[in-house]
Amino acid sequence: MERNDQSVERAAFTLVEFAALFGKKRLWAYRQMWAQRIKVIEEFGPPMVPISEVRRLQRGAHLFNGDDFPTKEAGASKTASQAAS
Repeated sequence: MERNDQSVERAAFTLVEFAALFGKKRLWAYRQMWAQRIKVIEEFGPPMVPISEVRRLQRGAHLFNGDDFPTKEAGASKTASQAAS
């Protein structure tokens, strides 16, 4: 049998592999499935996450740079000004 040099792309990942792609633990992947945040294929054995779901999550992800992080100072200054009134 001859083997091609072309790489074969995965069609689906197990929940453990899916979690590892995002640097998470296995339980995180199961919680995503139970909360129906991801679509899974369950017909042919253990639950598998299609590559389309992985890509959907990757498209929606953004890098955190700290700018959009809520600070306590914004809420504290509002409370302090309300207390002075």
